[in-house]
Amino acid sequence: IGLTSELEYQINLPNNRKIFADIYVPEANLIIEHMGLRWHSSKFKSKEFLADRQKAVEGEGYSFVGIFGDEWHYRTSAVKSLLAARCGKLKSRVFARRCSVSEISRDSAKSFIDQHHVQGYNSYGAKYIALKHQEEVVAVAVITNQTSNRFATSNVQDWELARFCSSVRVVGGAGKILSYFQNLVPSAKRVVSFSDVRLFGGG
Repeated sequence: IGLTSELEYQINLPNNRKIFADIYVPEANLIIEHMGLRWHSSKFKSKEFLADRQKAVEGEGYSFVGIFGDEWHYRTSAVKSLLAARCGKLKSRVFARRCSVSEISRDSAKSFIDQHHVQGYNSYGAKYIALKHQEEVVAVAVITNQTSNRFATSNVQDWELARFCSSVRVVGGAGKILSYFQNLVPSAKRVVSFSDVRLFGGG
């Protein structure tokens, strides 16, 4: 993504402790940790390891992103786009007001998300909504009423934004999609969303 980086970057912590981060990008003040599946499995690392490491890094004023080995191997393009976004280096930008919005098929949504979202497609979807710029899909959202177990609800009017991703920076994109969804499903009382802090930051 056109930025210099430092490997095995030393971070000094309180009480004379220190850690060595895999990659540091000075221009973005970003720490990148690459986590191989074997050595970061529960056999070798506690389940709190990643959260504790991220908390320590961010406590020293750095931004943090953690990428698992299979994500890099199977979704390299999506990981590169994520890192470019975290570093403020996305090459293209469009405005949502210049985009059309509509429902698309499940297969079209799955294809786009598998290409552009680090975590891939989420199979629980009820509404698949896309933004198009000059007839090209630039953003896709999956909004489902089969809410995850991350919050308890028995209300059929609760919905969850399960996936959102874009191929370029779309200014106002999420807002335009949610406005469209509200008109599409007026009975929806609320839409909740969850973010993976290891990818998108804990701040």
